[in-house]
Amino acid sequence: MLLRSSTLVCLVTLFLSSGAVAQHSLKATYGAPEPLSRDENPIKLNIQGWGTAWARNPSVINGSLENGVKSQINYSQIDQSGYFGEIMIAQTHSSITWIDDTLRKQVERHAYLSKREPEFGEYATVSNGPAEYKYIMVTVKEQNTPISCAFYSSRWRSFNSQGFLCSKPSTSALTTASTQAFLKSINFKDELISASEAVLP
Repeated sequence: MLLRSSTLVCLVTLFLSSGAVAQHSLKATYGAPEPLSRDENPIKLNIQGWGTAWARNPSVINGSLENGVKSQINYSQIDQSGYFGEIMIAQTHSSITWIDDTLRKQVERHAYLSKREPEFGEYATVSNGPAEYKYIMVTVKEQNTPISCAFYSSRWRSFNSQGFLCSKPSTSALTTASTQAFLKSINFKDELISASEAVLP
């Protein structure tokens, strides 16, 4: 899972009466995951043939910042049609922005990818509405079998989205084009709305 602990760090922007802007970091602490049905899961993937069957263990995780502001994480594992991975979208108060980090550092901390000798490939970005997703292609080893993956991350306004997608050994290697199609397919409430249905090989 993306979250090794129940604590994340975000950046609070304060607009002072003088017109100046002050920023400082706060920790956000979360409770236990609450299971959702696939129909209740607000994260949708507009991919041909996937429907809602791709979502494994969808859940919502409620929490709050040190200053009392509420925060919520939606999370789901991905397992469908030759692919596996996970996706997380966190949302909090509009005055909050999430602290960013390099994709390599995020991969090196990741519970699954970091333990499988990650080798880094191409880095690129793709837009999905207000979210600009950064992603990096990663090859990992599962019992000495190379697995092609992409780790992705985006921060916009009060939202934080990240996760990874890998192709199973029985499927052709994950490509940049497939990664971009996947990221453009992400729907979340009224915030991310994909323009067209994606097709993955």
